[in-house]
Amino acid sequence: MPELRDPRHGQDAADPRSTRRRWQPCRRARERPCVNDQRPNVRPPEPAAETLLLGIGNSGRGDDGLGWAFLDRIRRAAAFAGRLEYRYQLQVEDAALISSAQRVVFVDSWQGELPGGFCWQPCAPAADFEFTTHALSPQAVMHLCRDLYRRTPRAHLLTIQGSRWDLSTGLSPAAEGRLEQALRFFRERMAAGDAAEPD
Repeated sequence: MPELRDPRHGQDAADPRSTRRRWQPCRRARERPCVNDQRPNVRPPEPAAETLLLGIGNSGRGDDGLGWAFLDRIRRAAAFAGRLEYRYQLQVEDAALISSAQRVVFVDSWQGELPGGFCWQPCAPAADFEFTTHALSPQAVMHLCRDLYRRTPRAHLLTIQGSRWDLSTGLSPAAEGRLEQALRFFRERMAAGDAAEPD
């Protein structure tokens, strides 16, 4: 009898370069009007006094697991009082999740060159999604949160440069070094009390 496996998990997952939507780092998103302005009659939840970290990736695809590895290190340090959520990709339902937070940080890997090995940028709402796709950018999720729940949490996008994208677990040595740099930067921001404030 064939064994049914999770189609998105681990080494049996599809190649994230073909299934995960990517976005440009280190640029401010431009807003566009919403195509459909009909909003549901939804009472949004009251925001919690916390920072939400959303790690995006797949630990079975080499450096595509940088977002998850970032959250793992934060969790092990036990010094972060906010909420941690792991995602293979962002979807429409995540708009409801971030609507209950005051601050949001999206963490993902990047398949290109980044100055210093990582990029920290404000994440503004933008309707840069297509209605036929299942994967959304952080900017599109922010747009849906504002459009559906009338909330715009303070948000940043942290992308970390990866080097290896094959079917393997664990990070490349180069990605490990960039991860440590990004963690050091993030902890300094948190200590200063401005982890999700505009630059």
